[in-house]
Amino acid sequence: MRSVGATGNSVTNNGTLDGQISFLGTGNSLINGGLITITHSGIALAANDFSVGGTFTQTANGTLVLRVDNSGAHDGLSADKANLGGTLRAALQPGLYKSSTTYTGVIQTSTGISGQFSTVTSSSAFFNAVAVYNANSVDLTLTRYGFGAVTGETGNERAVGNSFQDCIDISL
Repeated sequence: MRSVGATGNSVTNNGTLDGQISFLGTGNSLINGGLITITHSGIALAANDFSVGGTFTQTANGTLVLRVDNSGAHDGLSADKANLGGTLRAALQPGLYKSSTTYTGVIQTSTGISGQFSTVTSSSAFFNAVAVYNANSVDLTLTRYGFGAVTGETGNERAVGNSFQDCIDISL
């Protein structure tokens, strides 16, 4: 875990921050105009993998990647306040997922959320990602597309997907 701290510090990321981040203290500011993610598989999914004792701001160019798994576990960001923009991306971990899974509180604040992500996406073409904005938190819902229903498929790809879906429906 990378921890920096005290009071009244400001960090602006225009590159890549990869790993757990804890910005200790109060009155701090983390501005993300780059990429914030966790790619190391040895770091457990946890609601406070990213924490800011102050304000988290994501610009239009920023991307926040949060890992999610099929059990409902997820990475999360906690801050006093969050100003949202840019992209939220769900990085699906290996496993068999239900048709729809909601990850509650992927972003949690004590004093509020302003703005919204301009793009919410997943790492898999087979899942639609949607953010639900609450007064002090953001939830993420992933919904699995059926075989043969993925955006951008050719006619042949759709036919093959529908055949797979028929096989699954028969076996259920």
